[in-house]
Amino acid sequence: MTLSELRDQYKELSGDFADGRWKEPRLAEEVSRLLEAKAEKEAKAAEAERQKQIAKEMKEARIAARGPLEKFIQNRSSDFLSESDQRFAFSLRLAVSVIEQEKTSLEKFAKEVQETPSYALSWSKSLFEVVGKATVAKEMVKWFENGATYEGWVENAQSEALRKARSPAMSTSPTSNLMETYIAAAWADAVSGWW
Repeated sequence: MTLSELRDQYKELSGDFADGRWKEPRLAEEVSRLLEAKAEKEAKAAEAERQKQIAKEMKEARIAARGPLEKFIQNRSSDFLSESDQRFAFSLRLAVSVIEQEKTSLEKFAKEVQETPSYALSWSKSLFEVVGKATVAKEMVKWFENGATYEGWVENAQSEALRKARSPAMSTSPTSNLMETYIAAAWADAVSGWW
């Protein structure tokens, strides 16, 4: 390869001009180094893509094996489920129950607000608690539907609980702060065994 071709290749690989003082051996060495770096980068990118594809296939297989949420929950004590999936199924059963409880509580609250607004609003603390738990329960259901593992869910719940503990709600709205407090408590419950 001529000196001119080496300079062109160096520019193509590095995006910069080669030092004009470099002679052919030094320039060939630099081009060789850049080619090796490029090959290594491409190999890493290919491996990362392969790992991404494997993770996607595993996720799709996990979703298919689990089946719909209702079926998975019914199998919570099945010998066919791993211990981790049994815990996930049990936790999801509780999550679905909390989501149903939220619906019932909201309907009851709407009726009470129509009848006696001041009383309903004065005693609405339990509604905040149910909605906070249901917010986290709905996240758990999303995790299941997206093929995540129980271990991934627990790790996510820990991260959320810590994040909310580090950055408590400080809005000028007391009710907003109250809602955030109950959501933070629900994340902590999800980590500590409420689920």
